[in-house]
Amino acid sequence: MQTFNEFLRWEDSSNDIIDFKKIYVDMAGDLIAGLVLSELIYWYLPSKDTGRNKLRVKHDGYLWIASRYKDWHDRARITESQAERAIKILVDKGLLIKAIFKFNGEPTVHVRIVEDKFLSLLQQRTNSVTTENEFCSDRHPLTKTTTEITAEITNIKSIPQAVTQEPIREPCDPDGITESMELGYGGIRKKDVRYSHAAYRAFYEVTNRKPNKSIIDTLIEMFQS
Repeated sequence: MQTFNEFLRWEDSSNDIIDFKKIYVDMAGDLIAGLVLSELIYWYLPSKDTGRNKLRVKHDGYLWIASRYKDWHDRARITESQAERAIKILVDKGLLIKAIFKFNGEPTVHVRIVEDKFLSLLQQRTNSVTTENEFCSDRHPLTKTTTEITAEITNIKSIPQAVTQEPIREPCDPDGITESMELGYGGIRKKDVRYSHAAYRAFYEVTNRKPNKSIIDTLIEMFQS
């Protein structure tokens, strides 16, 4: 590959990927542990050819996954120490049961997913995300009455994209303003009078974006006109 466009074509056609759902991170409370959980789930998925899962090791009436820490680098570029820590997190969360059985003649860590606990945590996190999304979609502006702000919403949405910058998304905060917003963004600090202007927060409430100087100056002119 001699050009970046050639790389992009290769990237688009490459199968060297990991199907990694973000909710597994939420359930595990840790990025690496969430990735490990995602990889373990893969072994439970039915094969397209046989319709059966990929688990073949059976002990004590259960199917297990042989999980040698040294193999995790090939699976997901995780070091042995990261894999060991991630497995411990998942065991402590009750998501996994760990045991030592012989595999290819060697004592090897084996794990299996605790299905009831997994489904319980999955449901909790799914409900939590749904509630957060409903809350975020139902927020109202803080610094002016709804009637006053509504008159400006159309103008805010109609600002040419050339004036705006790439949106920076942040998780919804129950108080309406995130911590980083309190610190300011795009050169607008708390001491700047523009920071406390209704236009600043109105823009954030409508678009979930933090305005830079060019945007907030334009909005202030619109509010004052």
